[in-house]
Amino acid sequence: MALQENYTQTDKSIIQTRRFYDVTLKHALQFIAHLLLPLMLGIFTVAMTINQQNMAREQRAEDQKIAELQRDLERKLNDERYQNDIRDAYIKEMGELLKENNGSLMSNPVTAAIARGKTLNIFRELDSQRKARIIQFLVETKQLSEAQKQRPLDLSTAELHNIDFRHSAVNKKVLSNIALSGVFLRNATFMRMELGHATFSESQLDDVNFSLARLTSVKFSSAQLRQVDFSFARLNYANFLSAQLDSVNFTSAVLTSTDFRYAQISRTSFEQTSCTAARFDHANLSNATFRYADAKGASFIRIDLINVDFSHANLYKADFTGSNITDSQLRRALSVQDAKLPNGTLARDPNLINNGQANCNVSVVGSWKVEIGNVTAVMVDENITNCQFTLQSVATGATMSQLIDLSSNFHKNSWPHSQAVLNARMSIGVSIHLRGINSSGQILVQQNFRTKDPASAPHRHTAVHLFEWKWKDIADECIRFLGPSGYAAIQVSPASEHAVFSNHPWWQRYQPVSYKLESRSGNETEFKDMVTICNSASVRRNNGDQGPPSDDFGNTNSVSISNLTCTDRWICEHRWRQIYNMVGFRNTAKFEQVRKWWDNGNNQIAFGLGDKAFIAINNDNYNLSRILETALPTGRYCDVISGQLEKGRCTGKIIMVQSDGKVEVNIADTDEDPMIAIHINAKV
Repeated sequence: MALQENYTQTDKSIIQTRRFYDVTLKHALQFIAHLLLPLMLGIFTVAMTINQQNMAREQRAEDQKIAELQRDLERKLNDERYQNDIRDAYIKEMGELLKENNGSLMSNPVTAAIARGKTLNIFRELDSQRKARIIQFLVETKQLSEAQKQRPLDLSTAELHNIDFRHSAVNKKVLSNIALSGVFLRNATFMRMELGHATFSESQLDDVNFSLARLTSVKFSSAQLRQVDFSFARLNYANFLSAQLDSVNFTSAVLTSTDFRYAQISRTSFEQTSCTAARFDHANLSNATFRYADAKGASFIRIDLINVDFSHANLYKADFTGSNITDSQLRRALSVQDAKLPNGTLARDPNLINNGQANCNVSVVGSWKVEIGNVTAVMVDENITNCQFTLQSVATGATMSQLIDLSSNFHKNSWPHSQAVLNARMSIGVSIHLRGINSSGQILVQQNFRTKDPASAPHRHTAVHLFEWKWKDIADECIRFLGPSGYAAIQVSPASEHAVFSNHPWWQRYQPVSYKLESRSGNETEFKDMVTICNSASVRRNNGDQGPPSDDFGNTNSVSISNLTCTDRWICEHRWRQIYNMVGFRNTAKFEQVRKWWDNGNNQIAFGLGDKAFIAINNDNYNLSRILETALPTGRYCDVISGQLEKGRCTGKIIMVQSDGKVEVNIADTDEDPMIAIHINAKV
């Protein structure tokens, strides 16, 4: 029983303890719940307050930003108004000065000083766009033109930075006769523009863009050019005399008769440039490159060229007199043919044709593929260094060929503008067939060359002098010996009637007294028979000085004309197109005065005859490419040298005269007739 009572008491105690803990936990949870509610409300209140403060700050920041933008806009608008006002005021003041000085700001020193001061001051105040407008105003009022009798407005020391000069040009393209001497140009643009007779002498140009521009007679003498871009530009008669060029880019530009004499040129690229007849005499070329350049006829007199790269350059007829250049540099060039070396001798290109000089000590079949007949190398005049290829059988003839790989000589990018020159001495009847073949064997171009001699029969090359022979004796000799022996032609004494002296000296044959074919060699009939007989024997008469046929009284006989054409070379000169068209030229402008004369100081000239006609002639060994002035009305003209007007259409070149009377003249030195002629009666 006692044990049972103990258990009972213990159970009661446990139950009471649990009840105590249950009451305590309940009260604690209630207490915490009552405590969390105000705490959550407090936290929410604090969060709301912070969020409202943040929103207020953001709103204030946004309001401040809007206010700043408004102030910036107002400042910008005020600045725009200010710049417009001072620009307009400048133009108005300059206009008044122009009126007061008969259109010239340089007419007197005081006006010139005022104009210069106002202009330099306005450049300090205006942005680049408005500076361009000021230059446009000065150009349009002809105050920057050197073509006028008065001097241009002096803009030296002006800072013309970040200007796009296309905004100052006519049609954003043409800007002529502008004088910008002594100015500072940085990050300026002349891209794709046409500049004629502009002046940048003694100016400083940094990061200026002339790419794809056309510059004619532009002066950069004594200027400083750094990182200037002339890539793909065309420069005709540009002047860089004594200029300083650093890191200038002429890549793929065309430089015609450009003057770099005494210039300081460093780190400048002339790669793939055409600098025909350019002059670099006495210049300092340091680390410049002429890779793949066409420097035909360029002059490099008295220059240190050790650090210049001429790899794959065309140096044909270049002049290196007194310069310092190595053989390895010349070997890396594409061509040095006829270039004048420092010692005064002429350079020669290596022959690309294997055994092209007919070496008597080398077998022909070792370098040539003989396809028909037999060919041998034969010594001429008992000189082992003077050999020639000779047929073993004239009747059979021969054909030989050789494949020449030009891929190592020509860069693929310059191939369309390159040429391989073939020089050959060929006898009458020999022909050369050239074919250009690509790597796939496709024929790209082909051409035939052959020699022709109307005074010699085919495959015959030797003429014989039969002076003072009788015509009958010559005819007999042609039949019995000259023909069978392979002689080509005979040269005879003059056939005309001549003076007769008592002692019959040899020179009396050369004293003609009439056109009668009557001499001590025979009469006209005998002369004709001799010619006929010798021609039948393949022996031809050679006397290029004989004139047109005459009758016994000295009257010239009629010329035989077939199909209304006269084919004799020196009888019908009056029928040559170039001659009878120039008769019309002279009839149009006979009494006009010479105007707009131009020449390059050598053999290129041009001039007009009043406002009726214009002619340009290129007798130099390089191209004439230039914009020239004429006095002709604007319009399209037919060049009467290369063609003529037929039913309102021109069969030759069409020359365009612009509204300012200027004309673009392009005459290659290789043209059949290196000249053009136009007149008002040949307008298309």
